[in-house]
Amino acid sequence: MCMPKKVFLIANMAMIYSTGRTVKIPSKLLYLTHKTIVLFISLYIIGYGIFWSKGYQTTCPIESVVVTKVKGVLKTTFSNKELGVPNPELYRRVWDASDIAIPSQGEESGGFFILTNLVITANQTRGICPESRKVGGALCKSDKECTAGQSLALGNGFMTGKCVPTESSSKIKTCEVEAWCPVEEDKDNKPLNGQKALLEGTKDFTVLVKNSIEFPAFGSYYKRRNIMEGAKALYLQNCLYNPKTDPYCPTFRLGDIVTGAKESYTNVALTGAVFALRIKWLCDFDFGKPISTCRPTYSFTRLDNPQAEVSPGFNFLSTTYHEENRRTLTRSYGLKFLIDVEGEGRKFDSVKLILAIGASVGLFSLASTICDFILGILCTLKTRFDWEFLSGYTTEMKYNLNYVKAQFSIGDNKSSEIELDEVEVLKRK
Repeated sequence: MCMPKKVFLIANMAMIYSTGRTVKIPSKLLYLTHKTIVLFISLYIIGYGIFWSKGYQTTCPIESVVVTKVKGVLKTTFSNKELGVPNPELYRRVWDASDIAIPSQGEESGGFFILTNLVITANQTRGICPESRKVGGALCKSDKECTAGQSLALGNGFMTGKCVPTESSSKIKTCEVEAWCPVEEDKDNKPLNGQKALLEGTKDFTVLVKNSIEFPAFGSYYKRRNIMEGAKALYLQNCLYNPKTDPYCPTFRLGDIVTGAKESYTNVALTGAVFALRIKWLCDFDFGKPISTCRPTYSFTRLDNPQAEVSPGFNFLSTTYHEENRRTLTRSYGLKFLIDVEGEGRKFDSVKLILAIGASVGLFSLASTICDFILGILCTLKTRFDWEFLSGYTTEMKYNLNYVKAQFSIGDNKSSEIELDEVEVLKRK
């Protein structure tokens, strides 16, 4: 069966192979330009693409778990006058790590909270009492302003419909509420007149940070923790982290963490703050380096905005129930510490090296492209100016240099034809 003519022509056109013709131009300018560009591209590929950016290595992110343990004890002995708060005896006592660290065993992420200041509203019972004057909409002059059965947006209970004097002043009236009484009257009524944190001594408490990591893509051998090999129990009990003298000790003084974040413990302990303790693992396992060469670095930073004018710091409410109908409300101020672990491991990988080189080889075509562009400019200048250094360039160099046409017949026609442009490329006397 004969192939239709149109089908034959389409197939014939599809089976054409084209190639370029090399043109040699004796030009020192183009030669030096081309070789210089090739040199810079080679330096870029080798220096940056392979060595600087580690293009010859494969990477593995870490998997991590953190456990913390806070240690310390302090005693508050301020007088009633110095404290200046109701029930001052509640503020004078011995405080240990179980009182200060919340929760005492740390959070799942390894973070923990350190109590530095507090306001205690003692012996609350369910009943009826005036709403706090600090609550928006609580101030009133008559019963009409207090709708029975409703609660205020930030209130402590449900209004009874009465407007009554506050416990602190008979001249100031607020809506009466059904709530835990007495309500927290003034959260800003901190001990020591708000000039100093009650538990500022927590700056000398310490926290042991135990961080275990692994590089799962590299195998089960690549596991370790931030406690160095050979460390004894006595060392952990007595060492303190110091970036210069003991950079691998996992025990940190809280005051040093805050100072490392460029903050004052005295200032942040008053209203609270949020800090991050960052552990970074950047490990290189080339040339058979053991896992013991992989060591962490530590840094500290404050996360909340120290310039915030509205709701600054960090605080929360908690309650301690004594029996069914009596409790103590505590507003706790303190320092929230978050543990942030990041890092990766690196190893030589021949496949990554080949891919890095292959991805960069295409850059060498820039050298020819730039030289062709320069050649076009020189040939154009030759037609306009009779400068001596342009004598070796002709207009034929600019146009139709690489045209090659190859046509191969298929089927019964066994003849073949190759047509090449006849261009005199070099004209030198």
